[in-house]
Amino acid sequence: MEHNKFDGNRWYQKEIDRRTLKAIREKNDKFCEDYADATRLELILNVLNRARILGHTPQAAEVIGSELMIKRFGTWENVISAARLPPAQGKNKLTGTVLFKEERRKQIRLYKEEQRKKKEEESHRLARREEQRGK
Repeated sequence: MEHNKFDGNRWYQKEIDRRTLKAIREKNDKFCEDYADATRLELILNVLNRARILGHTPQAAEVIGSELMIKRFGTWENVISAARLPPAQGKNKLTGTVLFKEERRKQIRLYKEEQRKKKEEESHRLARREEQRGK
């Protein structure tokens, strides 16, 4: 049975997705902590800035801190209305958003850097071991 065979690429993709979701969760948590006492206007300005960057009215999944904004305004539609933006189009899942894709690219770079450092450290460790054997 071949279906139990380890698929390194599949593992890698899942690991990057896991790291991406974790990083976004941490950013959301930090935003909620940092902006706990923010005014409604400050939250609206955050949404307007994100809309400017994206070039469209964002879905909640496209905005760090949307959870806090929804708590303050009741619904995402109320947030968008308060920001005087047109209604957001479609329903984006987090994994399809620019936010997710940008964070995923960042996590890929970080993962590759970690792997490079691990290989470098292993190489140094092996070199030291060989050096000690030679003495």
